[in-house]
Amino acid sequence: MATQPVIGYPPVVWFDILTAGTAAGGGFNPLTSIPWKYAWWADDPGWAGKPANGATFTSWPGAIGGQAFTATTPPMTYRSAVTALNNRAGIDVSAAGCFPVAAATDTPQPATVVVIFNLASAVTNFMAFDTASGGRQFLRPNWSSKVEAYAGTVCDFGTAVVGPGAFLTVTTINGATSTVRINTTTYSGATIGNPGTNTLGGLKLGSAGGVNQLAGNIPYVAVIGRALTAQETTDLQTWAKTYYGINT
Repeated sequence: MATQPVIGYPPVVWFDILTAGTAAGGGFNPLTSIPWKYAWWADDPGWAGKPANGATFTSWPGAIGGQAFTATTPPMTYRSAVTALNNRAGIDVSAAGCFPVAAATDTPQPATVVVIFNLASAVTNFMAFDTASGGRQFLRPNWSSKVEAYAGTVCDFGTAVVGPGAFLTVTTINGATSTVRINTTTYSGATIGNPGTNTLGGLKLGSAGGVNQLAGNIPYVAVIGRALTAQETTDLQTWAKTYYGINT
């Protein structure tokens, strides 16, 4: 097992990341093992001025890509140990009307958005992500008992996420070859249909602008301008299962 920390990571934090990853291959780092265009992590060891547990705050800085999520009315709340996330940190977006926005994250298709979240209770009609500017894309894991993806055309498919529980969503919007993975289930091809050609605009989390609120916490978000490889998907799933206790 590696004993040297990655530059920028204190040894204790690097050991935690390493042991929460794939281990046999030297460990999975959720910020650097995949070349994300943008990434945000509630446990980011480089987050200067991280809020105290239970504190409200207005800006979640990006660990990769230099873009922050902002929410002011109401703000986000930092939770240092969320039971449903294996006692890891999360960003609480439950307050009605809380929808953090990162305005400058435009990414053309194919674009993959990873969102990890937990639901505190059974929730209907909520967003994993939406967009606040530019081309609109979204993933609504629960809409009239279906999952819904959009990039210009509404596509309803599969079985809705209900909760309570923790979930890993990996959404790749790429026209007729789009895929959505929610924990252990992958939807693709004719099952989804073609959600359209819109570019991924500025990201918005947990709400469609005050409606379809996600009642829970979001600990991790990442974006890349391509589909993940099979190995990257496996490594991400393994990390999410080990680190957050998610059934992937």
